[in-house]
Amino acid sequence: GIFCDSSSSVTFRNIAVIGNWGQRGGGMYVRSSDPVIEASYIGGNRANNGGGLYFGFESSARIINSVISGNESLRGGGIFVGTGSFPDIHLINCTIAGNEAPSGGGLYGCQDFVTAHNCIIWGNPLNGSPFNEVSSPGASSFTTESVKNTLIRGGHQSLTAPFVFDADP
Repeated sequence: GIFCDSSSSVTFRNIAVIGNWGQRGGGMYVRSSDPVIEASYIGGNRANNGGGLYFGFESSARIINSVISGNESLRGGGIFVGTGSFPDIHLINCTIAGNEAPSGGGLYGCQDFVTAHNCIIWGNPLNGSPFNEVSSPGASSFTTESVKNTLIRGGHQSLTAPFVFDADP
């Protein structure tokens, strides 16, 4: 996979990160960096945390027009956002689907630091249960400012339309 560290500000455009394994972030592990991931595919990766992507200490990332699919992890099959690390993650026009994890098949972590606009977070199962899209520790939750026009299977406990829709894409 890819490791971004030490204030790197790189743009990944039209890349495919496939078939990697790591302790954190099988596809990409981001720490203290500000990457832009655009028009890319992150899939078929495995990790203990963040099968596709792991965002750790003081990371700020923009993921635009990308697909995160087919990744596996214990937490955050698609994306893991580290708690207490003050990341700033922006998902724009992304699809997070077909990832697997016992907790947060699509997205796991501190949702207070995640924005999702015009995204689909759908079909990230747990042992046949279809509703394992988003999970967070403690009281962390999306807000009406952070999520707009996004499909989350099963909805989200703190949001309703026009912010989050529960309709099959």
